[in-house]
Amino acid sequence: MRLSDTHCHLYLSQFEEDLPFVLQRSRQAGIEFMLIPGLDLETSQAAIRLAEKYENIYAAVGFHPNEAYKWDETSAESIRQLSQHPKVLAIGEIGLDYYRNTTDKEVQMEVLQQQLQLAAGMDLPVIIHNRKASDDLYPILLDWQKGMATSTKNHAKQAGVLHAFNEDHPLLEKLVEANFYFGMGGPITYANNKNMSLLVTSIPINRLLLETDAPFLPPHPYRGQRNEPAYTQLIAAKIATLLSKEVDEIAEITFSNTTRLFSWRREH
Repeated sequence: MRLSDTHCHLYLSQFEEDLPFVLQRSRQAGIEFMLIPGLDLETSQAAIRLAEKYENIYAAVGFHPNEAYKWDETSAESIRQLSQHPKVLAIGEIGLDYYRNTTDKEVQMEVLQQQLQLAAGMDLPVIIHNRKASDDLYPILLDWQKGMATSTKNHAKQAGVLHAFNEDHPLLEKLVEANFYFGMGGPITYANNKNMSLLVTSIPINRLLLETDAPFLPPHPYRGQRNEPAYTQLIAAKIATLLSKEVDEIAEITFSNTTRLFSWRREH
């Protein structure tokens, strides 16, 4: 069984003491691919360092909306340079966050727009963070993708992933048509999260990705504990149950989806 964790933050302090053991457990669980998104310039650099050290780890670079206040006149060029690294597969984690609201909405939207244009210029997909901002965020993404309708670049056909997707939004069908993928994580395993269980059945199976968001959002039965990539198998198992399929089939389908979206820059 081949699994992919398309969103984990292994450079954070929660993994300082035992990262080699975390990675060992991920291998034992069948995790063949891990993607680590940056949150700002420093963590983007940290993600690349991990990708350089471990063969099956890849990086994304960008400024999270909660860190958008750090963006300055040098940031776009810094991220552009980092994005040229052969193990950088996406621009992210970028988006809008109106829940924590650590940065003014106008600043968040400006930083998001600049990074979307950067992704288009570098022909890379995006990893999108959204919290309480759908009504502003989704029209921005759809307009961005509409502007690339005639492009022959890869990202025009594989726009990116909506990380931790959790809502049956009126624009869901348009997001599918605009070539976005949908990241499913630990919350889908929570017994009280009936909406997520229904949502996963309404998304085309060829657009589903597995992710942990480690160390955050651990699946059942690890709620309240640190999350880690090995738990991806629990998310796959839950989706398999919801879709009445075998877990091996879900693993293979989502692994194929991951490969198609991120077009791994490695020799096979």
